[in-house]
Amino acid sequence: MNQLFGQPSNFGSARRITAPFQVQLGLQYQLGGPNRAPMATSMGFIPGSKEPPYTADQIRDKLRKLSKDPVQVILVRKDSIALTKDQVAQLEAISARFRAQSDSALDPVFDYVMKKGRGVDDGQLGSRLSKATPQIQRMLVDADAKARAILTPAQLAMIPPPTGARPAGMGAPGAAGPAPAPKAGGAATASDLQAKKAAGGGGGDQ
Repeated sequence: MNQLFGQPSNFGSARRITAPFQVQLGLQYQLGGPNRAPMATSMGFIPGSKEPPYTADQIRDKLRKLSKDPVQVILVRKDSIALTKDQVAQLEAISARFRAQSDSALDPVFDYVMKKGRGVDDGQLGSRLSKATPQIQRMLVDADAKARAILTPAQLAMIPPPTGARPAGMGAPGAAGPAPAPKAGGAATASDLQAKKAAGGGGGDQ
């Protein structure tokens, strides 16, 4: 018998002698450890441990950085490419429409992040972003095409070419991209061979 737990006690003839017993209580603390939401943290949705919770405006601004307005690429060069007042007005209208549409597409993400705060889960966040991404891709392409249609050929030559439709930081698994351009020195197509035959009068079966 372990004497550290006392001696058996007899509480009268009506009761049995009770043997000592041991009760073990345990508490577990988790301090530090790996980041549970690395994607949400890298995207800036989770404030630091000493920061206050983000406001709605701060979260909205962070989401807007995922879908950069393609019209701004043109508007920031309005002086250097000599945009007219009418062109600027049209471009600003396209930009405002794009921003309103993309905000609406990202509303489920915005609502989730605002609700969960520091408890954002990468899986839940990624699911909502994946649903919004195809919509925003279409909006980016549409806004960019409409904006460029307003410009003259000379103005178009002075702005960067379209960089694609994928929103920054928002992958689109399975999304099909544009067909790759033919590589120099690659195999000629049937139409190429026919054109060469017509121009040179030979090179094929007579």
